[in-house]
Amino acid sequence: MRIIKFRAWDTHQKKMYRYVEHTTYNDGSADVTLIADAADYRFSPNAADRELLQFTEMQDSYERDIYDGDSVEIKQPFDTIRASVFWGEVSNSYQWTCGQTWLFRFPNGTQGPVLPYLCYGYKLRILGAIYENATLLSADGGGK
Repeated sequence: MRIIKFRAWDTHQKKMYRYVEHTTYNDGSADVTLIADAADYRFSPNAADRELLQFTEMQDSYERDIYDGDSVEIKQPFDTIRASVFWGEVSNSYQWTCGQTWLFRFPNGTQGPVLPYLCYGYKLRILGAIYENATLLSADGGGK
């Protein structure tokens, strides 16, 4: 069974809402409820100052949920690299994914699908959300 969860980044307040409920109604409209500090905040999923971030259905080596926009460390046999996670169009030879999949974006600007890294058993560790700390992927932040 697919697990569907969201969190939301408030671009105006620079705050991450970690408990988010997304509701779609029969008439096609949608509503998002942010649950934080014992209060509910409702907004449209298309609100300009909020970014809705979906759970990838992946977890890191410590069983923490990985979301769209997370920065992760990838432990390979001879190297450790950093990447951010995002949903996007595959633009290389990995077309077996039907065009879109979860991707890694590396500090040098290249990108590639997440699946091969998982298949090889590389260990992932969440470093944080790129929205909360934009330097997580920079060269001086340890990215390679």
